[in-house]
This record gives sequence, C-alpha cells and structure tokens, in this order.
Amino acid sequence: MGAMIWNLIPAPWRIGLFVVLLLGVAGLYLTIRHQAYSDGFATAQAECEREKREQAEANRKVIAGAEKRLLDAANELSLKNMELDDAIESISAAADADPDGALECLGADSLRRLNTIR
Repeated sequence: MGAMIWNLIPAPWRIGLFVVLLLGVAGLYLTIRHQAYSDGFATAQAECEREKREQAEANRKVIAGAEKRLLDAANELSLKNMELDDAIESISAAADADPDGALECLGADSLRRLNTIR
C-alpha cells in the first residue's frame, strides 16, 4: 500500500521529499555534533581552569616556603653579623689594652693575644 502511494506522487515531488528528508537528517546530525562539541569544549575549559587553580596554589605554597627560608637565612645572617661585631669589638678592646699595641713589632703579649683568639 505504501509503495502504491509513493508511486502516485509525481517524480519531482518525490525528489523534493527525499531532499527535505535528507536535509532534516543532516540538520539533526549537525545539531547533535555541535552540542557534543560545545559540551566537550566546556569540559576541557573547566579542566583547564582547575589545573590553573592547582598550579597557582602549588606556586603559592612554594613561594611561601621560599620566603620562610629566606627569612630564616636573614635571621641567621643577622646573628652571625652580631657575633662578628662582638668579636671585632673584643679584638679591638684587647688591642687597646695591649701596652705594646702602638709598636711596629709585636710583643709577647700581642702574640699571646693573637694566638688565643683563634
């Protein structure tokens, strides 16, 4: 019965119906493909943003650790500098107390003072 109705439709109309059906299927295919592309792009973009956040957090942690180590090194350097200042002050005081400190040659007291500082 369906074949008889199809044969009753003139050939140009049959071609037109076939073209319309073909265009409908192609449009449906393209719509589904575009939606899949859009979904895939949104997923990839979300993944990229997540990775950027993770990288920023990792960078922040590394920078915080480096700043802490830098602060510790600065404190240690400050302590060493104070120790050095104290040692220089001690040597200067010992040199000022040496009665032979103004002589061009070292006396026995000066040699003893120099040998005990090490």
